[in-house]
Amino acid sequence: MDKSSLYEKRSYGTYNFPMEFFETKNSGGQVYINLHWHRNIEILLIHSGTCTVTVNKTDFSAVSGDIFIINQEELHRICSEDTELSYGAFIFPMASLEFSAEDDANKNIRRLIEGRRMFPEYISADDSIALILRDILDSVLDAETEKFSGYELFIKSQLIRFVSELVRHERLTELSGSAYENARKRSERLKNILLYINQNCSSELTLETMAKEFHFSKKYFSKYFIAESGQSFTEYLNCCRIEKACVLLKNTDYSVLDIALESGYGNISYFIRTFSSRMGCTPLKYRKKAKENN
Repeated sequence: MDKSSLYEKRSYGTYNFPMEFFETKNSGGQVYINLHWHRNIEILLIHSGTCTVTVNKTDFSAVSGDIFIINQEELHRICSEDTELSYGAFIFPMASLEFSAEDDANKNIRRLIEGRRMFPEYISADDSIALILRDILDSVLDAETEKFSGYELFIKSQLIRFVSELVRHERLTELSGSAYENARKRSERLKNILLYINQNCSSELTLETMAKEFHFSKKYFSKYFIAESGQSFTEYLNCCRIEKACVLLKNTDYSVLDIALESGYGNISYFIRTFSSRMGCTPLKYRKKAKENN
């Protein structure tokens, strides 16, 4: 199976500098980034407001000053209804920090690239190391904005410093061979299931069809999905369908009825209720806002 469809569709940075850093604000009243994964490292620095960040199966209630580090291929999502929410996002491939010489310094980077050493998922605003890390990340955002001469070198050096501070304070987790392999297998199984849902969300998917496809009993599949993803199968399916509806509302002139059907909803009233609950406005209002912002 090609799991690339579960990656974030957006490309970050450029070929010569494959990194991107930006500030995200909740200007629309609601933020919901569904469960997904990618091969980049992603760091989130909460500047203001609150949100829920889910990494693998753990939900974190994030507040100003908190830092989250998403390791390569870790499943994660972000949601918030706080209009004060603002956070910095730092996205880059771990391999971009490698040294050409395989010296002792590079061994720290190499084990992170291989997935045998892991970043801590969450660093509280009150953690003794948090102030140092926040200063580093804020300096990266400033450099990205100013783009002064040699800013790429400055940013790369700051990210290496970020890693070195975590190494220095012994915050990285070393995975044994068996722990690494077990974590990889569990992750792959769930990613295959999520991929199937994403690819077939417009079809009539049910617990029965999913259980049959992946050789579970209906009852076990339901429990497994909640335990591994942190939400029910129906919740995740609706998220996929609403995401598809958002794309169609932004990029086509299809009627709301046609978009409902195209997104997997046979009942337009249920579609509008579900969309309004998830997005905080009706489909037509969402389309209007999207056109005003373009």
